[in-house]
Amino acid sequence: MFTGLVEATGRVREIVSVGDQAKITLEVPFAAELVDGESVAVNGCCLTVTDHDDESACFDVLKQTLDVTSLGELSEGRLADAEETLRQILAIEPDYPAALHLLGFVQLKGDQLTAATITLKRAVGLDPVNAETNFYLG
Repeated sequence: MFTGLVEATGRVREIVSVGDQAKITLEVPFAAELVDGESVAVNGCCLTVTDHDDESACFDVLKQTLDVTSLGELSEGRLADAEETLRQILAIEPDYPAALHLLGFVQLKGDQLTAATITLKRAVGLDPVNAETNFYLG
């Protein structure tokens, strides 16, 4: 069931064009838990897992979907479902620890070290027992 909340961010590992479609491979923290045929929302689009391993999941996407959604703007190495969405969530609920944690992670991956430190410290202040947030903070 989709909740509409961003639960994780992924990194585009590879995009391969195959005729009128593309195979998108995303590195996601929950890849090992997926089952082929399961649905995952990526940038607001519901995609079906066609293959996966412990670190990544693959999705086949038609040209029409690439043309009319933000998926056509993805590129290798880019964080998907990232900073802008998390900022929108935080504008509604500024003390949401999970969104702060994910924003700090995105900032860290984007080499925004000062911003990441500030955001992660704020997340730890709201949820001090979150081991993953403490780990990213160092």
